[in-house]
Amino acid sequence: MNLHFTTVPLTAFKIKGQWREGMNVLGLVMFSVVLGATIGKMRERGKPILDFLVSLSEAMMIITRWVIWLVKLF
Repeated sequence: MNLHFTTVPLTAFKIKGQWREGMNVLGLVMFSVVLGATIGKMRERGKPILDFLVSLSEAMMIITRWVIWLVKLF
């Protein structure tokens, strides 16, 4: 079996990135999925991180309630 490998310069590919205004949540969703899978795979060792994230979520909900309450005043 004879395999031939050729080197292709990076300039042969025209990669164009575009920035669009608005929310780009795909990266956030992927990070969240990977983090959740990793914490789940860690089992007992991931419990402190999970507890922290649950507490953070509860704190964010309290802050959200405060903001909604403040908006009602104006």
